[in-house]
Amino acid sequence: MAAACSTVVPGSTSTRLSSTNTCNTNKGGRVGYLEMAAEYSVDIDIDIDWPIAEQRVLRFGYFGKEKRQAPCLMVVSAEGALTEAQVHLSPTGEEFRSFNVHDINGMRQLASRGVEVRIISEDESEVHRQLAGKIGCKLEEGCMDKLAVVDSWRKDLGLDWLQVAYIGSDESDSECIKKAGVNGCPMDAQHPAKNYSRFVSKRRGGQGAIREFCQHVEITIEKANNENKPRPE
Repeated sequence: MAAACSTVVPGSTSTRLSSTNTCNTNKGGRVGYLEMAAEYSVDIDIDIDWPIAEQRVLRFGYFGKEKRQAPCLMVVSAEGALTEAQVHLSPTGEEFRSFNVHDINGMRQLASRGVEVRIISEDESEVHRQLAGKIGCKLEEGCMDKLAVVDSWRKDLGLDWLQVAYIGSDESDSECIKKAGVNGCPMDAQHPAKNYSRFVSKRRGGQGAIREFCQHVEITIEKANNENKPRPE
């Protein structure tokens, strides 16, 4: 399939079609090009294009001069991510929430690699306490300002936001998702959390989404370590 390629040099402009990823210029030599997918680019012609561009950066990330950082802290929002969004009530008023064993194992595996794993929750639930105990991680309950809590954790650990991984599912998670260097949400997450998430799991909350996100974090750690290795002279 042919693609248009334009090269601008002082005094002239030459546009030719090429079926490869290079094109000829009338000044000699060959110039490579990258054909970007539509969702990764936006034309800024008028003022209302700027918010669209901002959304693209928030969604897909900025890969400029800053080096990729390996996540050292992973924060999991309990409601709708670690557990299902549904809460079952017994006739006596007891609450029942379900979770996925694979999610727990994924969090344990990350913790074994030295990543600090923590759970944040708007509710106060015995289920969440039991889960935190199984994983062996810290739990913050009754949290109405998740951004303030996560920012406090980050500062206590001496980390940059680029070193924070966060997965959530609702509007209350959106500010943390925007800030975190690695972010994600389950397949059934609500907007705007889903809009800001660069990683969207193929699974629902409480049904394996956390395990997928943990694998994504592990891959990010490997990439960051490889990119930051000293290069031989």
